[in-house]
Amino acid sequence: MTNMTRWTLSWLLMVSAFVTGCATFKNTPQQDYAWEIGKPCEQVSAGLRMDRVEPDGRYWISGTNNTSGREFFECFDERARKLPYKRWLEQHKGEYEAKR
Repeated sequence: MTNMTRWTLSWLLMVSAFVTGCATFKNTPQQDYAWEIGKPCEQVSAGLRMDRVEPDGRYWISGTNNTSGREFFECFDERARKLPYKRWLEQHKGEYEAKR
C-alpha cells in the first residue's frame, strides 16, 4: 500500500467513526424538553444561561451576575406548567420512537 492509499484509508475510517459516533449522541426526550423550556428563560434572567442538561432532565445554569437565579427558576417552572412534559412528549413522540 502506498502512503497516499494509507492516508486516504485512515482519513475515511476517521470520518466514518466520527459520523457514526455523532449519531449515537442523540439527546433523551427529557434533555430536549428541558432545553426547550429553559432556553427562553435565559432572556428573563440576564447573565444566566443553561450549561448542560443530564439525560434525566436535570439542568445546570451559570452566569456572571450575582442573582440567586430566582427569575430563571420561576420562568422555567411557569413554562413547564404551561407545557407539561407528558403533553410535550406526546407532541414529539415520533422523534423518539425506536428505529427498527
